[in-house]
Amino acid sequence: MNFINKIIFFIVFYFFTVIFAIFSLPLLFLPRRYLSISLKLWSKFLSTILYIFFKIEHKIIGESKYKQVIYAVQHQSVWETIVLADQLPGSIAIIMKKELMALPIIGWLFRHSGAIPLNRGRHIQSVRRLLLGSVNAIKKGDSIIIYPQGTRVMPGIKKPYLPGVYAIYKHLNIPVVPIALNSGKFWYKFYLNGPGEIKVKILPAILPGMGKKMFMSKLENLIENESKKLLN
Repeated sequence: MNFINKIIFFIVFYFFTVIFAIFSLPLLFLPRRYLSISLKLWSKFLSTILYIFFKIEHKIIGESKYKQVIYAVQHQSVWETIVLADQLPGSIAIIMKKELMALPIIGWLFRHSGAIPLNRGRHIQSVRRLLLGSVNAIKKGDSIIIYPQGTRVMPGIKKPYLPGVYAIYKHLNIPVVPIALNSGKFWYKFYLNGPGEIKVKILPAILPGMGKKMFMSKLENLIENESKKLLN
């Protein structure tokens, strides 16, 4: 039964994702605040079908007291790129792989939403463009989401935190808010299982001014230690 549910879920999810993308195309000619309506509907739709098929709910614990921040989000599943990104306060610019933004239709929508491209192949050029994109996002009033490990990581697996998050933190001189979660316990790539509750913990901000070694160590320890608690 769970296998059949997974097949139906992914068919429904990807089919309606395409529908949302196509119907959102006219919004490319309007200010991006209108696109946020479509993204919110996409988020609500995903939350709904996760509950219908697997009885998976979610809970967000904590909040940031700062207006503009860099959210350093643990990345375990598709869930946090859609639902969590929608539920964080204010307008958001997500740092994502350049390849995703090069896709037709959905890539155009990502760009219009304010996403910041990351080219992982050319380090120096990539960092420069990343910093430029981040500065532009802050000037527009956005907060920034970055996935500091650079890819989805299965719960319980150790993968290094990449220095790009520190480069942005130092350059922008604004707080970094670490976010731990357990979404991969229920959804990791093509693994899906419920019932259960995706838990998200918004941790205390790391204020500007910290050196690289101390910052990276603190960020990783905060997220990884809290993540272990959420898996229990």
